[in-house]
Amino acid sequence: TRVPRYAVIPTHNRLEQLTGLLRSLDGQIDVAIVIDNASEPPVIGHKFHYDGPHELVLHIIVDSEQPPHLYRMWNDGFKAVASLAAARDAEQWDVFVFNDDAVIPDGWVDYVCNAFEGPDRTRKPAVSCTYPYGNVANPLLKFQPDANITTRMCPWAFVVRGELGLRADESMRWWWGDTHFDWLACNAGGVLLLPGK
Repeated sequence: TRVPRYAVIPTHNRLEQLTGLLRSLDGQIDVAIVIDNASEPPVIGHKFHYDGPHELVLHIIVDSEQPPHLYRMWNDGFKAVASLAAARDAEQWDVFVFNDDAVIPDGWVDYVCNAFEGPDRTRKPAVSCTYPYGNVANPLLKFQPDANITTRMCPWAFVVRGELGLRADESMRWWWGDTHFDWLACNAGGVLLLPGK
């Protein structure tokens, strides 16, 4: 059986895009944590309808901080997921981070999670995603932080092994925190960039 799959989704005033993202994730992940940053109307009162056969479990965290603090929202989501994983005695779990306007094709979640499969998960990359800047013919697995911005992890759609406990640096509010997270992941097992799907 596969490990539990969670999604962390910060959002602000994008109910239409968020609804589309949640529909695309229905059947691909188990639980979505939406961090609603001062949306008007608030996400918590919205009725989501899914076209698929599954009912995605949805948790909403209300965040009113303005201006937004993206990496604190990531961390609030990571902490909420860790609590949910602990409640089900999960020793391993996958956490996806998505921008609320991301478009996730069918099968993408399985595709990026294949990097974590196998008998010894501790020897797998820390982060997996598809290549964000153009496309590549072959997967790229990097272990060293570098100055090449074109080989960063995709900041709007990636998965991290949750049991590693990686957290974003909250000294950064909006910029550069994804680069720092990429470097943390390189040191924690590597970042895998896959050809687009």
